[in-house]
Amino acid sequence: MKVFNRSKHGNTFVIISMIMTAVLAGTSVLTGSLIANNLRNKQSLSFQDAIDIASSIPEVANFIEENDVTSVSTNLIDNIWIVEFYTGNINYTEDFYCWLNYAYIEIEASTGEVLYYEVYSPLTPNYTESEIIDIANAIPEISTWLDVHENACFFAWFDGYSSWIIDYYDEYYSACVIISNIDGSVISFDIYEPFEGALHTPEEIILIVEVLSEVQNWILENPDNEINIYYSDIMYDNYTTWSEPTKQMNCYYNITDNVWFIDYWTIETFPKNSWISIVVCDETEDILSIIQNKEAQLTKTEVIAISKAIPEVQSFIETLGSYESYAWFDDYYGLWYVYVNSLTNYQNYAYVEILDETSKVLFFEVFNDPDSQMLPEQIEAIVYAITEFIAFSTIYSINEESVSYWNGQWLFIFQGALLRYYLNQLFLLLLFR
Repeated sequence: MKVFNRSKHGNTFVIISMIMTAVLAGTSVLTGSLIANNLRNKQSLSFQDAIDIASSIPEVANFIEENDVTSVSTNLIDNIWIVEFYTGNINYTEDFYCWLNYAYIEIEASTGEVLYYEVYSPLTPNYTESEIIDIANAIPEISTWLDVHENACFFAWFDGYSSWIIDYYDEYYSACVIISNIDGSVISFDIYEPFEGALHTPEEIILIVEVLSEVQNWILENPDNEINIYYSDIMYDNYTTWSEPTKQMNCYYNITDNVWFIDYWTIETFPKNSWISIVVCDETEDILSIIQNKEAQLTKTEVIAISKAIPEVQSFIETLGSYESYAWFDDYYGLWYVYVNSLTNYQNYAYVEILDETSKVLFFEVFNDPDSQMLPEQIEAIVYAITEFIAFSTIYSINEESVSYWNGQWLFIFQGALLRYYLNQLFLLLLFR
């Protein structure tokens, strides 16, 4: 039995096609060589040709016959069709094992030659969950870790291939063990110590932080809160530069080593959240920074008025028949973000950033895309004449379609159905300027 592996061509990005089993079973009587010979003179196989060839491979045909195949995916990569058949059977047991049967085939798109295929069905676990946990807990390092983290939660699951995974959690701490389903041997284990190398414990750092007047005042105002603490051997700061008027570039640099980050935030107060964040040097116990959420001084009405007063934005608004304006406040940076959007051409907008403390406009851009020179009906006529669309529509009844224009490009999306619950989607991007 072969194990599924896509490594020869990397991760496949597929367009899902779901078709009924009876259709697949009907194609399985064809031989791969016969179909390949008939199509050898074609420049390239269609996705349906690839499905026909794949389903004619004896092992795959047997897989289709014996399983309730509910979906097929096809993807063309480097002139090779990747065809995958999946079943709708999810295998559950009392120990919560879950996996899908599938078949995987690679076909040369010009000749129809089958380059590679494999059929996979889940393996049967040879151990119970409790047996696997006993094996994991007996590892000396894991046993020692459990002595320290006696309240840890753990969960064991079978991956459907050949391994068991056991995850342990205790607040910030965790461990993981991988055990072979074949013979119960330990393949690997890892213990995650988030505060490794630190001179202080989280409890000691929290004591240092909670004597600060800023933290004490914040807690008094926000008694219903949560806290998160983590340690890093490197602290980075970042700033934003503009490489072009409309392109941001984030720059990072190391400013100090061995620091603790302590975050407090309120519970269930969205959208009006309150928080305070403190950074502490592990070695010296110095407070490196205290940042709290900023309260807005300006109102939405005021920042929208400031935005509309910008000459370029004002000129843009004059070209619009109708528009909407909205703004929101970033309480970390103390910035207002304002949008003015066209209601007739949604791709046209003005964007403004305003510093709340000084009312200064830090950045703005206006995007006013020219109207399309074509009509949606013209785009539909072009799509209907495309060979791939014609082939698709001969198999599936088109039951939904949409066409939209954005940034000088038209996007046409259509969906077809063989049965009401077996759907295929095909997306086609047409570029017209």
